[in-house]
Amino acid sequence: MKKILFTLLALLVFVPVFSQSKIDDKGVIQEFTIVQKMPLYDGATNDEDSNKKLEKFITNRAEAIQVKDKGIVYVSFTVDYEGNVVNIQVLKGVSEKTDEAALSIISDMKPWTPGMQNGRKAKVRYNIPVIFK
Repeated sequence: MKKILFTLLALLVFVPVFSQSKIDDKGVIQEFTIVQKMPLYDGATNDEDSNKKLEKFITNRAEAIQVKDKGIVYVSFTVDYEGNVVNIQVLKGVSEKTDEAALSIISDMKPWTPGMQNGRKAKVRYNIPVIFK
């Protein structure tokens, strides 16, 4: 009885740990949403500086682009092992033109410093809002 309880408890504890990532056929972790060292944008040295630079870039670009429909476009993308922004997609859009503008902003980002997990570079997935005022 104790063995069964211990096994169930172990499963409940360890399953969420592995649920953040996808493992390919070589056993390599492909993508995370949170890692030990998050990717850093535009030469930032810490998370706070990176977030400020990212917010400034997106805000400035969104203000510069004239779109008819205003609102928030939620965009998802991955920072890969080399720091490139890949797999960009709209999660929730406003209109076709506004969504295209948001995708353009994200695709124009400079390369990031890759994230790290267990001493290895890791792919990290981001979901962010792009606000058009």
